Amino acid sequence: MKATTFLNGCEKTAVALFEPIPQLDQVREQMKTGEVRSLAGNTYASWMSFSTDGNIRKSIGCTVALNDKTGLLFYGGCLGWGALFKEYKDFHGRSVAGILTAGSPEITATVSILEGLKDVAPAFFEGCQANGRRLLILCTLLWSTS
Repeated sequence: MKATTFLNGCEKTAVALFEPIPQLDQVREQMKTGEVRSLAGNTYASWMSFSTDGNIRKSIGCTVALNDKTGLLFYGGCLGWGALFKEYKDFHGRSVAGILTAGSPEITATVSILEGLKDVAPAFFEGCQANGRRLLILCTLLWSTS
């Protein structure tokens, strides 16, 4: 495996931890065109997404699956994103996946410690508003060349 392939996989896995469903509003709209079904304790929403390079039009099957018992995201995937989420842990009243598997080649990340900051203002974890949307976490990856 090339180093750049591995680094790209690590980047996608890190982003999936903080933003499990990118462009959530757009995905919600696309889900309305699909079907919903229950299987093995999960509820799946499946739909088709289309892409083109200007000459050829391709389609890909997309899915979001929620655990029926907890209501938490079990799996999500579409063009350019996708991950499996397991073993959720509580972190300041929010559920965070303790194990996340994503990418091709497949990379599994395990969160072993969730440690809160000491002495922070009560509103610290409420996020902020931007363009009418509530932002909880903004994740930016920076690569160093040195």
